[in-house]
Amino acid sequence: MDIKIPYSWLQEWVDLKNVSAREFARRFSLSSMTVDRVEKVRPRFKKVVTAKILSVVPHPDANKLKVATVMRGKQKLKVVCGAPNIAPGQTVPLALDGAKVVDSKNPEKTISIRKATIRGVKSNGMLCSPLEIGMGDNHDGIYILPPRTPLGKPLEDVLRLEEDILHIEVTTNRPDCMSIRGLAREAAAVFNKSFIDQTPKPKLSLKDDALPFKVNIKVPDLCARWTGIVLRGAKVRPSPLWLQQRLIASGFKPINNVVDITNYVLVEYGRPNHSYDYKKLKGNQLNVRMAKRGEKITALDNKRYKLDTWQLVGADAKEPAIIAGVMGGLKSGVTENSTDLVIEAATWEPSLIRKMSQDLNLRSESSNLFEKDLPSAGTEEAVLRVVELCQELTGAQVASELIDVVSTTDKKQMVKLEAEHVSRYVGVDVAASRTKEILSELGFKVTGTNSMSVLVPWWRSRDISIAEDLIEEVARIYGYHNVPATLPSGQIKVSTPDPLLAVEDSIKDMLSGIGFTEVFHYSMQSAGLIKKMKLNIKDHIKLANPLNEDLVYMRTDLLPQMLATLAVNEKTFRQQHIFELSNVYLAQGEAKLPKEESRLVAAVLGTERECWQEVRGIVEHLLTQMRVSNYQFVLNDDQNWHSKLSLAVEIGKGKKAEIICRFGIVDGGLKENFGIKQQVGLITMDVQKLAKAPKTLTKFTPLPAYPEVTRDIALVIEDDLPWIQVENLALRHHALIDRVEYLSTFSDASVGAGKKSLAIRLFFRAPDRTLTINEVDKIYDRFVLKLEEKLGAKLR
Repeated sequence: MDIKIPYSWLQEWVDLKNVSAREFARRFSLSSMTVDRVEKVRPRFKKVVTAKILSVVPHPDANKLKVATVMRGKQKLKVVCGAPNIAPGQTVPLALDGAKVVDSKNPEKTISIRKATIRGVKSNGMLCSPLEIGMGDNHDGIYILPPRTPLGKPLEDVLRLEEDILHIEVTTNRPDCMSIRGLAREAAAVFNKSFIDQTPKPKLSLKDDALPFKVNIKVPDLCARWTGIVLRGAKVRPSPLWLQQRLIASGFKPINNVVDITNYVLVEYGRPNHSYDYKKLKGNQLNVRMAKRGEKITALDNKRYKLDTWQLVGADAKEPAIIAGVMGGLKSGVTENSTDLVIEAATWEPSLIRKMSQDLNLRSESSNLFEKDLPSAGTEEAVLRVVELCQELTGAQVASELIDVVSTTDKKQMVKLEAEHVSRYVGVDVAASRTKEILSELGFKVTGTNSMSVLVPWWRSRDISIAEDLIEEVARIYGYHNVPATLPSGQIKVSTPDPLLAVEDSIKDMLSGIGFTEVFHYSMQSAGLIKKMKLNIKDHIKLANPLNEDLVYMRTDLLPQMLATLAVNEKTFRQQHIFELSNVYLAQGEAKLPKEESRLVAAVLGTERECWQEVRGIVEHLLTQMRVSNYQFVLNDDQNWHSKLSLAVEIGKGKKAEIICRFGIVDGGLKENFGIKQQVGLITMDVQKLAKAPKTLTKFTPLPAYPEVTRDIALVIEDDLPWIQVENLALRHHALIDRVEYLSTFSDASVGAGKKSLAIRLFFRAPDRTLTINEVDKIYDRFVLKLEEKLGAKLR
């Protein structure tokens, strides 16, 4: 919360005569609240004098303008004005011909005032708003000076306008510092000066019969304390200039002396308070209760609010008079005709005040403080200070005993503190006497020397509860800047990178680099997806408290969710390249947590040939980039894959051989289960096994210097013969056969029963020369003979 206060006002509570505002801001920010800036207020106007309005008549040619006759000393002048609040008898600031005032449209600049004829009427100057003379942001009307202000005097001689305004950021946990008194207490500790506590001393003796007034707290759990008093004989009029100027400097708009006093005490003591017109409270009573259904109230902002039954009000015998803790009602408010007053200061339940303020969309200085959980102990002092100022500035007299209804009493807190702990936590030797001195300056009562018992003052009861809180208080007043800067000593552990994370990052980078998009699914899945995938639901861990029926089982495979995503996206995207690299969760018995393993699934949507070629190329590229070379392609015996167009990647030999990857075309039946129409090419990989696989050194291989030669071949082979056997035979047949590419598979009655037609492409290349047609033909012819000999294949 940001607040602004005049530095001169703060100096009345602590001796800072020899400390400039800028020096205060620097030192105070180091040990207490941050002073964001110091605003130097100086007169920004010239040739502005005080004048009295003698008469006001409508402008003859403008409905919204008026013609005022004013007197400055012995001289009478006519001024055209559009302000709604001018009236005969008022004392106002008058800008003469040639004057300079603040530009209301751009307050950073000033403008010159000249005599002018406005709609046929000559105007000899301008009546000024508070904004135009640099006294706040209000431009709604003319600034009204107190009646006894001398006339014809330069305004800078009448007003004290040279002031340093402190803009202070107060943390939410310190509502006690949202006041002059609280900040002064802090400043006294920071600058090691005496705190000048100004205890209010009003005259509380009754001279006449008391005015009857009763307070009923019907919801004591929502109103911890209500303190108030009745005053009589108040004369409501404009406040003296010193009071108005302090309120304007603090961001408040002067209203009248009674309302201004309540706002003044709010700033000075940080305690919201309110004044009622005693005669407007029906039944001479105030009842703190919940609002009734359908009740409404017009607040002081002149807006009508409909109240709900969970909202708290202060009501007289007939209707609400105040929205508790937020804003008073207009009907019971103090006006210039008020004489008898009711002054109140209360403590409300903070969370309710915040909720009410938000629900009504009504924020106020009071609600802003109440929602920060103010202690109940400060209400009496606030009321007494209001009474003291009312007696001084309005002539009011006490008309009742002090009314103090206490529902809940704040408990006194005693905290134990060891002096040696202070030095250990702060990091520098702080003498026990200095610790005791600092805490005492902040208002704590300390007994003992090395083992201290510290009584927490009521205004700090919300944020001080343990010894560490007290140590923090000592540290900040001692000064963090006074703690020597030393490098930490000890052994710095160097973290070892997780190889699995490095592999995962590399795979993601590679797949993203070739056009794949990463997708993310929940770690839980539904029973329906498990059944579509033909998995055993008993192998899955069931959550005891699932979020919904679609997130019941921990996944053991990434495929179900990937296929479901493909099906959904197929309606919009005919081609897809997506992948997920995440964990699966494998059950290890009821007594153990599931085993987490990192898996990869990548999917391609398209034609059968496109999908097959692409997923195989990706697997080969991925294994090459991960420097895995001791692998071999073997038959894929998983039922979820195409029986002919799928392979597995095996590393190791013999008993140590293990499958780390499967790729190829998805089984047609599985594809139909998920409602996918196109062919699906998939890659599944055990990333943890890949990370542990033996790696080879990276060797530079130059780009081929000579062109390759291709030959397409169509073979008729047994229907159950996988094409990988044809590929392996070709690669072993001759060193000049560089690679083999699958083209297509075809089978029907023309091929023969139990037969299929397999089309492949052979790539020939020599590292040291360009191959001739004769060389390629010889190798090709011998390979055809070997196919017939080894696999019973025949050319189509």
